[in-house]
Formats: sequence, structure tokens, C-alpha cells
Amino acid sequence: MIEKRNNQGNIVTLALVSGALFLILLGALTGFILLQERQSRQKAAMEEALQIAEAGINYASWHLLHEPEDYDFDLVKDYEVGGEVVGQYQIEITPPNDCFPNAEIKSTGISAEYPDLERIIKVIYGKIPLSQYAFLTDEDVWFGASEEVKGLVHSNIGIRMDGSQNSLFSSANEVYTCKPKHGCFPSQEKPGIWGAGQEGTEGLWKFFTSEEVSKIDFTTILEDLDTLRQKSQPDYYFGPSGAEGYKIEFLGDSFKIYKITELETPVWGWDMEKWVNESNTIKTIQEIGTYSLSSICQPIFVEDNLWVSGTIQGRATVIAAKLPYLPESAAKVIINGNIEYGDSDSLLGLIAQKDILIPLRIDNDPLKIKAALLAKEGKVMRYLYPLWDTSPYQTYAVQNSIEIYGSIISKGEWTFTWVDDDEQIISGYQQSKISFDSRLSYQPPPYFPVSGNAGFINWEEVK
Repeated sequence: MIEKRNNQGNIVTLALVSGALFLILLGALTGFILLQERQSRQKAAMEEALQIAEAGINYASWHLLHEPEDYDFDLVKDYEVGGEVVGQYQIEITPPNDCFPNAEIKSTGISAEYPDLERIIKVIYGKIPLSQYAFLTDEDVWFGASEEVKGLVHSNIGIRMDGSQNSLFSSANEVYTCKPKHGCFPSQEKPGIWGAGQEGTEGLWKFFTSEEVSKIDFTTILEDLDTLRQKSQPDYYFGPSGAEGYKIEFLGDSFKIYKITELETPVWGWDMEKWVNESNTIKTIQEIGTYSLSSICQPIFVEDNLWVSGTIQGRATVIAAKLPYLPESAAKVIINGNIEYGDSDSLLGLIAQKDILIPLRIDNDPLKIKAALLAKEGKVMRYLYPLWDTSPYQTYAVQNSIEIYGSIISKGEWTFTWVDDDEQIISGYQQSKISFDSRLSYQPPPYFPVSGNAGFINWEEVK
């Protein structure tokens, strides 16, 4: 028997299923397209918000160019394109103060289409600190093979570079005279920067031409120390000790100060100009008191020689100076041990009227110094202590390593290491490492010198 089947119901079911699947796929595709479009528009709005935030920064720049002392202009302002408001920016100003000498400008950009999507730019506005350099000197300098420098370096004379570096080295001269003290026998003309270091082939050595403004004027650095002396009074001023000087030991957010009543027996050392018989090592002290660090960053001014060590938590600058300035009696700073930071916000500046010295007798090896060091009229150095077979020379003349994290500004020559004619180390540190603290390029320690015209010296997006 032949059976006749009716497939009409099956066809209808198949059509309904196919239609449903098509609608689902169409809906999904439409949703995907709409999502893509929304994401594209959000992405465009994010880019637009960044451009609006930059417009706010540009407005702040224009305002400060015309009103350099007026930081009181926080505002919200519409941003227009072709007469149409497409968003707005909000400017917030943190003016400079004694703790932070440069202003902070924050601009928030908002797109009108997506007001919840913000872009925030923060800039530092002010003059460029001299502490932007890992090392800066008014003399010529020699970095030996065992010395490593991370950060900008500049010499007003010339540089012999036999060590390693990771940033730009610059000399104020295309050529200079290298002397025997830096291994040139006899004295001879050399390029502004030269040596066995390989970074010159990578474009990290720059010689300035005579047309370029390149020499840092050390005569204008902190010309008026009396202003800092006055700012330190009455709480943080310590007058002539009537003894050997003072010792400051940082204890986190406070410091203990002592009068030094007696030094150890003097030792012989070569200060790059002459042999001197002096002691830079403490024997006996008398406690004066414990002081909290100033919440408004008043300078600590010591009108005598000063020994410094310890761990600081906060921002402070310490000055050792005898006024008026007399070369034969100018105050010096002696590093008395490790100087550390208590947290990532801490910063210390040490300013010596004359020299900043590493003494012969020091028990920290490696010696670690976190600070910005400034020798206004002298040198940052360790004397050449002869390697004699007697105490204390035999114990301390040659040390293992020194690590500086911060900045060195030295009017005179600098060295922590001495070598013989064969370039073998005979005094000082066998390894020297100078690493730059990047914060010093835009927010130096309180009252540290700056140069140039005000402008943006740091730019970052924070959101």
C-alpha cells in the first residue's frame, strides 16, 4: 500500500526555527555592532578628554606667563570646538611653598558625551633645579673604570670618562687641557669628554659650542646664605659651638644634635692642593637635645663644622656655614655614617659652605648616602690617605664601596678614589656608584638652587 505523508508541519517548524536563529544572530550582530560603535565613541571621548585636559594645562601656562606670581586661579572652564561645547576642564593649583619650591598643576579633562570618563594630567611648574644633575662641577673631573654613574652629568671644564653611564654627559667646552692629575703626562689638549667609556659611541657625550649657553655659574649659587640663617631662627639655628662643631643624627621625623668636644688624633691627607694634618673623626660629644623636623621645612642652619648621619623621614635641608665667608675658616660637612630615607617621600639636602668630606675612619662599608650634596665653595671628596703600614691608615685607607643616591654639586674637584701611575687604587673606594634620585629633577630639597626661566619640568598622566 502506498502511503502519502504530509510534510507541511515539518516545513513550518523548520522555517520557524530558522527564522528564530536568524533573528538571534541578527540581534547578536546588531548588538555587537552597537557595542563596537559605543566602544569606538568611548575611545574617541577618552582621547578627546585627554586633549581637553592638555588645553587646561596650556591655559595655566598662558596665565602664569602673564601673571607669574598668581597661582590662585583654580577654575572649571568649557572647552569649545567650532563654537560648540564638547567638554570642560577643571584646573587645580598647589602653589609653591618652602617644602616644595615648584607648583603642581592638575588638569582634569571631561568629554560632554561621556562625562564619567575623565583624563587627568599633572605637571610640575617652576625653575629647573640644579639637583637635576647626578653630578655637576665647576672643574674638570675623572671617572675611573670602577665608577658607575646613573643620571645627567655636567662639567664646566671637561670630563675623562673611563667608567659606565646610562645618561647624557655634557662639557661646557669642545676641548680642554687634561692635566697629570687626571692621567695626562704631560698636560695635553683633549675633547670636552673623552676616555675608555663606550657610551660616547651611543651619543651620550655632548660638547657645547661657543655659541651655546652651557656654563653653570657657580658664583650665583646661594649667594645669600644669611637669608637661610634668618629663616632657620629661632628653632633650628645653632650658633658657633665654641668647640669642634656639631653632630646631627637623624632619627626618623626628628634629629638629635650634639656638641663635639674632642676629635681623634689628626691624620695626614692630600686635599688635591696640599698635604693637611687634620682630624675629621669624632672622639667625645655632649648632647644638646632632640628636635622634631619642621613641618614647614625650615632650614637647619649650623654656624660651624657639622657631622651628619642617620635615617630621615621627611623633607629637610641642613646648612653648615660661618658668616661672613672666610676661605680659611669656612664650614664643612663630614659624612659620619650611612644616611638613609625612612620612606619614599623623604628627601635631604646637605649644603656645605666649603667641603663635604668622607673621613678616614668610618665603619660603614659599603657607605650609603641618600641626599643631595652641595659644596658651595669647595669639594665633595675623600682625601688621599696614604696606605701606610700603621694605624689607622692600614685599616681605613682603602675601602670597598660607596653608594650615592641623589645628586652631587661640587664647585671644586671631586673624587672618592685615588690611583697610582698604573691606575691601581691606592686610597679611597674600590667601587663608586652614583645613582640619580629622579625626584630631584623637579622637586629639589627645600631652598636648593634653581636656574633658568619658569616652565613645565615634569608631565604625567595620573588617570
